[in-house]
Amino acid sequence: MVEISIIVPIYNCEKYLERCLESIRGQVFQNWEAILVDDGSTDRSGDICDLYADRDPRFSVIHQENKGASIARMEGARLSKGKYLGFVDSDDWISPEMYRRMYDEGRKHDADMVLLSTAISETENDMLKRRLVKVPAGLYDRERMEKEIFPDALSDGGFFTHSINCAMTNKLFRRECLMPYILHSEGAFIMAEDAAISFPVLFSSNRVYVCEDFDSYHVYAREGSVSRSYKNNFFETCKKWHAYMLDKCIPLWEGNLERQIDSYFVSLSITAFLNEYRHYSAISVREKYARLKAIASDEVFRNALGQIDRKKYREKYIIISLIKMHAYGLLHMFFLFKEAFRKKGVRMYI
Repeated sequence: MVEISIIVPIYNCEKYLERCLESIRGQVFQNWEAILVDDGSTDRSGDICDLYADRDPRFSVIHQENKGASIARMEGARLSKGKYLGFVDSDDWISPEMYRRMYDEGRKHDADMVLLSTAISETENDMLKRRLVKVPAGLYDRERMEKEIFPDALSDGGFFTHSINCAMTNKLFRRECLMPYILHSEGAFIMAEDAAISFPVLFSSNRVYVCEDFDSYHVYAREGSVSRSYKNNFFETCKKWHAYMLDKCIPLWEGNLERQIDSYFVSLSITAFLNEYRHYSAISVREKYARLKAIASDEVFRNALGQIDRKKYREKYIIISLIKMHAYGLLHMFFLFKEAFRKKGVRMYI
């Protein structure tokens, strides 16, 4: 019986892929399978996957046309056999001890989910340790989760600020807890797809364990990655995410989940504005303004915006204020100037 299934969605990452797969192969914990989902790669990534599957029978490969990372994860999970499921992105890498430690803690404490508290974020020139879990390490039963994790797990009211990072890559999931959500999400989200799975699993769990981490997971942030590319129909997908999360999460806990989901949705919507104005957006300035007005005047967005405290959105205070005043022309000019400065290497933290 396979204990851990490791799902790796892969798209055009040949430069980094062998480092990722070697880090999986080098795990101290040996009873795993790795399902490599080649999501329509046009470089040598698919060939590299086949090579590893030939070398080590614990690797298997799915080749499919490009459908996106969330569907790739869903397909990998559908074919998995493990009692626990973990996820690794193909341009990242993991320490040899990572899954041994997570598995041991999960089994010892009968946890539905095991979370690593930190990750290492790397670029070509820098390395930064990021804290992903803001609660202390240890075991959380349902009562403790409801008191210490759930009230601000998804959002504490600010711009993408929360006690639990949504990333699936720093988590090990018990199979029966994960599968209902990863299969039913239908891979519908181009943004916040991790949140659409991680948080329903969290809110439905009875026991989770937080590991005080030891630099296990290394995230490589590269230009051209999915998170740094223009996304068409971004805001429409955000609205689908909002409706999906209300439907799936509200029945799981009687606390303040609707307010948290609204706050997270507002953060996503601000990112949708930025998506339209970034240099990799090919649309005209006139079209940018039209899309800005459409998002800012959307009823679902404005209803959610009315629930938040703009003082908690300190980093985005000007944006929130201009939207609330319907000052769309000023907001348009603000985004144009903000992107012009950003392209010159000047960050505007407002």
